Amino acid sequence: MIPPARRARTVQTRLVHRYLDRVLGAATRDAHVNLAFLKVLQLEAPPTTLVRPAILAPALLHGGPRPSDQPLARPAASTCPLDVGQPTATA
Repeated sequence: MIPPARRARTVQTRLVHRYLDRVLGAATRDAHVNLAFLKVLQLEAPPTTLVRPAILAPALLHGGPRPSDQPLARPAASTCPLDVGQPTATA
């Protein structure tokens, strides 16, 4: 078995990890952030999507853990800037 590499985390790595923690927290509250994160995770959008103002502001202002009793916000589909439309059904 190969031992794991142990390196000191740089300041940049720590900042990116803290920001992504906030993005994940905001994704539990905001459907826009959730959609953007999923698109990046599924390689449908570039990682820079997560630093656009529409994602950056909710992540910095409302990121972090949320109470478990707070439901996910569901905006109208037409208001999401990353929404590519409904998939078409094939018969």
